[in-house]
Amino acid sequence: MAPTDYKTVFELGIGSFPWSDFLIPSVFIVAGFGIYKFSKLQSVQVVGLAILALSILIFAVLALAVTSNYNVLRRAYLAGISSVIEGRVENFQPMPSLGPARESFSVHGVNFSYNAIDSTPCFHNGPAHLGPIRNGQFVRVHYEYDNGCIQRLEIRADGIPSTAERSDYAKTADTNLNRVLKTDPRVYRMNLGLTFVALIISLCCNFDWRHYARYFLIRGTQLSKTWEIGIRAGFFLSLVTAAAQLVWLLTERPRTTADLEAAGLFSLFGIGFFVLMDLVIRWRFRAKDRSTESTLGS
Repeated sequence: MAPTDYKTVFELGIGSFPWSDFLIPSVFIVAGFGIYKFSKLQSVQVVGLAILALSILIFAVLALAVTSNYNVLRRAYLAGISSVIEGRVENFQPMPSLGPARESFSVHGVNFSYNAIDSTPCFHNGPAHLGPIRNGQFVRVHYEYDNGCIQRLEIRADGIPSTAERSDYAKTADTNLNRVLKTDPRVYRMNLGLTFVALIISLCCNFDWRHYARYFLIRGTQLSKTWEIGIRAGFFLSLVTAAAQLVWLLTERPRTTADLEAAGLFSLFGIGFFVLMDLVIRWRFRAKDRSTESTLGS
C-alpha cells in the first residue's frame, strides 16, 4: 500500500449503530423480572413488576428514538448528502482526564467537535483514548454540514497508529487520570463527603441494629443467633472501615476550609436521602406491626 493511499477507519453503518443505549434498560428489565419472579413478598413483587413495566416502556421509547435518528443519519449518508474535506489534522484536543468528554480537531479550518464517549452513530473517536485521531495525520473526512456528523473517516496509511501506539497512548491517559484523581480537589471533596455519609449510616446501623436488620428479613421470620452475630459483625465492620477511610482522607493531604465546606454540603444530600428513606420505612414497619397486633388481638 502506497503512503498516499487512504484507509477507511470509520463508516456510518450497522457497525456504528448505538447498541449500548439499550444496555441499561435491558439490565432493569432483567432485574425487574427477577424481583417479580423470585421474591416471596407481595410488596416486593409489586415493586419488581413496576420496574419491569417502566423498563419495557423506556426500552420501547428509546428503541423508537434511537432507530429513527440512526435511519435519518444513515439515509443522508447513502444519499450522498456529504461534504468532504481533506488535509492535515490540526488543533486536536483529546478528551480531558476528568470532566466533559469533549474532543475537537480541525482540517483546513473546518472544525469538528464531539463527545468521545457518546453513543452516536457518527464518528466520535472511541473507545476513549484508543481512537485513531492524532495531530498531524492526513485525513479525508466525509461529514454532513448541517449537523457536523462525521459519516466517514479515512486516514492516510502511513498515519494510522498501530495497536502498540494506541496501547501506549491509553496507558499515558490512564496515568494522567490516576494523577488527576489523586490531586484534583473535586475528587477529594466528593470522596470525603461520601465517606462521611457512610460513617453516619454505619453509626445508625450499629446503634439501632435491630431496626436495620429488618431490612434483610422476610416479614414474620425470626432472627437466629447466627444471623444476629453476622449482621452485627457486618455493621461493625462497615463502621470501622468508614472511620478508617475518613481518618486517612483527613490526614493524607493538607485540607482547606473550602474542601470541608464542599464535602459537608455534598454529604448533606446523601444523609438527607438516607433519613427520608429511613423515615418512610419506619412508618411502614410501624403500620405492619399495628396490623399484626390487631390481627392477633382479634
